[in-house]
Amino acid sequence: MQTRAATNLSFIYFQEGDYDQAEKYADMAIRIDRYNCEALVNKGNCLFIANNLSKAKELYLEAIGVAAHCLEAIYNLGLVCKNACAYDEALVAFNKLHQITKSNCDVLWQLGDIYEKMGDHGKAHEHFSLILTQGRGRPNDPTVIQ
Repeated sequence: MQTRAATNLSFIYFQEGDYDQAEKYADMAIRIDRYNCEALVNKGNCLFIANNLSKAKELYLEAIGVAAHCLEAIYNLGLVCKNACAYDEALVAFNKLHQITKSNCDVLWQLGDIYEKMGDHGKAHEHFSLILTQGRGRPNDPTVIQ
C-alpha cells in the first residue's frame, strides 16, 4: 500500500511540475519495493527532466528488466535515446513498441521523426503516412468499397 501511494504521489507531483517532490516520492517507492517498475519510470522521468539522460536510461532499462511489458519505460527509453542522439537505440525501442501497439500514432510519429533526423526521408515518409492511413483514416473492411 505504501509503495503504491508513494508511486502515485510521485506521478501526481511530476504532472504538476514539482519535480523535487516527484523525485522524493519515487525514491521512497523504490526504497520500499526495488522491483516497482512504475516507480523506476517515475524516477527516470525526474532524471530525464534534469537532463541526466544516462541515469534516466539506466532506470528505464531496469524497469523493462522488472516488467518487459512496461510500455511507459520502453517509450521513455526511446525518448531518452532520441534526445541523446542515439538514434539506432531509439529505433529499437520504438520498433518494439510498434510491434506491440501496431498503429499507435505517437509511436509512428517518433519513428518518422527519428528516420527524418537520420536522413532516411523515405522511411520517415512511410511512418508519417501510416499515421494518416491507419486506424480511423482508412477503412479496414473490404466491403466498404462495394
